[in-house]
Amino acid sequence: MNEALLLQFDALYPPGRVAGVLRDFGIPVRVIRLDAGERVPEDLDEVRLLVLLGGRLRVKTFEAGAERVGPVERSALEGAIRAAKVFVDADRPVVGTGFGAELLSYAAGAKVTENRKPPATPPAPTTPPAPTTPPAPTTSPAPTTPPAPTTSPAPASLPTAAGTAAPAGGGSGAPGAPPSTPGASPNQPPASQTPAHASVAEVKPDPGELVTEFGWSTINLPFPGGTEPVVFGLVDGTPVFSWHVDTFALPALPPPANPPPPPARPPTGNVLIASSRATRHHAYRFKNNVFGFQFQLELEATDIDRITTTRATETETTGQPLSANAIAKIREDSGKLYARYDRSARRVLNNLVQFLKVY
Repeated sequence: MNEALLLQFDALYPPGRVAGVLRDFGIPVRVIRLDAGERVPEDLDEVRLLVLLGGRLRVKTFEAGAERVGPVERSALEGAIRAAKVFVDADRPVVGTGFGAELLSYAAGAKVTENRKPPATPPAPTTPPAPTTPPAPTTSPAPTTPPAPTTSPAPASLPTAAGTAAPAGGGSGAPGAPPSTPGASPNQPPASQTPAHASVAEVKPDPGELVTEFGWSTINLPFPGGTEPVVFGLVDGTPVFSWHVDTFALPALPPPANPPPPPARPPTGNVLIASSRATRHHAYRFKNNVFGFQFQLELEATDIDRITTTRATETETTGQPLSANAIAKIREDSGKLYARYDRSARRVLNNLVQFLKVY
């Protein structure tokens, strides 16, 4: 295996730092510009490392069946997914950053969804309850036969067509009672008076608040993922740059045929490496050689400035562009945090090259 293959999806996200670090190790680098119409080669036998770079693309658009996903044709993106799946299935060294990490997770079988905060309260039930028989009236006792009056004679019987006598009330029950319905209980209200049970309107579950990360944030390194060799030298509070509204689930191994009995859990093959306040899954390792980073590893200072200028006006995801104050804050943080971010990103890339043994 002779080269590192870098897949570029967007002109705003060039190889930058990634290509520089790999060349410092003497690794030949080949960049495939999918945004310019190039295609991923079918023969990947000579590729020692596959890197999926960032971009303004979304897996959601690809799943919807769009012919173009951002600047990339669907067929070209399908080729990138196939290549990533080849590397994941064989546990060959592959790294995704930003959108590249989302696409890598998708190729590995994990879900990529909007980054939403769970709703504060559980949603209302979506199915109406089963109707129940209304309870018997409690305000009036069941009708009983009153005692014969003592101050006046009993009402005279009325003759009927058959020549028999019927009570003056007209029914077969108690005097003055309405005509009875055959088969009905004396305590059962008439059908016309039985209250109908209205169906409960179906309530869609609350998807939760959309959480975005535009610009700078800090990551934490949870145990045990924070002890992974690829993040040696990083500490909690390390600044990173990202621009996303989506997040990925961690890829996992298929369940075994004979799972262990509880409370033991079957192995997942993944480990969470980094989280931020807004995004739980910011970096992970799957199997031994598959790494995804939601934050960007490749961007230089000029790339960050260009992304801030271009993407601040986007309205597709949030419905409105960033405010002038938000843009000013990103630029201010860039001046303060870039030097530290540059050192951290280079350290991660150096760690990856050495851990994956691709030099």
